[in-house]
Amino acid sequence: MTSRTIPIFFSVNDRYAAPLAVAIASLIKHANSKDTHYDLIVLYQELSQANQTKLASLATNNITIRFIALDDKFGSRFDNDQNTLRADYKTLTIYYRLFIADMFPEFDKAIYVDADIILRDDIAKLYAIDLMDSIVGATNDRFIATDPVVAAYANDAVGISSQLYVNSGVLLMNLKKFRDTKFTDQFLELLTTYHFTLIAPDQDYLNAIAKHDIYQLPMDWNLETAAMPEEFKPARLVHYNLFEKPWQYKMFPLLMNSGQRLNKLLIMRN
Repeated sequence: MTSRTIPIFFSVNDRYAAPLAVAIASLIKHANSKDTHYDLIVLYQELSQANQTKLASLATNNITIRFIALDDKFGSRFDNDQNTLRADYKTLTIYYRLFIADMFPEFDKAIYVDADIILRDDIAKLYAIDLMDSIVGATNDRFIATDPVVAAYANDAVGISSQLYVNSGVLLMNLKKFRDTKFTDQFLELLTTYHFTLIAPDQDYLNAIAKHDIYQLPMDWNLETAAMPEEFKPARLVHYNLFEKPWQYKMFPLLMNSGQRLNKLLIMRN
């Protein structure tokens, strides 16, 4: 009998079905907290029934996987948006994480993770981190922090120090505070009124709105692939962010040992 539920959100379309399967399998491998129900909620735009069936088949006794389509409910909110999405893997789904608090009032705390990740530890340990009343927990974005051009962008355009600017691919969310501060209303006003041209739309909005209320998570919970190889060893979560996706570059390392190989999931590619 489970005594607690951990809501874990993903946001995908069909192009990310296979990476999501790998992410879920890595989560399952390390989900060993007793008396815990891992509630995986997949927010999607154009995810086929076939892919949903394949993903759902990964569920276990203490891990459930459910799917919620957001196309009809939220698509109209962005019809007049002038923002240019910069890379081919970015779609409307990148914004869904910012609506989680309003969509799921039954949860006061949740985890959001991108599909392009590999877990190497129990995600329940991330959920257990005390946010100290901060609205969100996230890690400093290495690319923004170390590249002079985009560091200046964070400082001057987003209005937050590049050393504090966070990556939105792994979020520990205080959903109650999102609702109490009307975060979604602030986001929609910025998105639909001012039509900023942004480098990382959802991420920039998150940083701009929450900049004084962000809890800096330990870097090992979102180790971006820009890190040097020796830094991967202690990582609890590896994040293949930006353009270096392992399924696009055959020689790119997945950084999994033999015990973590997920060959059976290659069926998701078919």
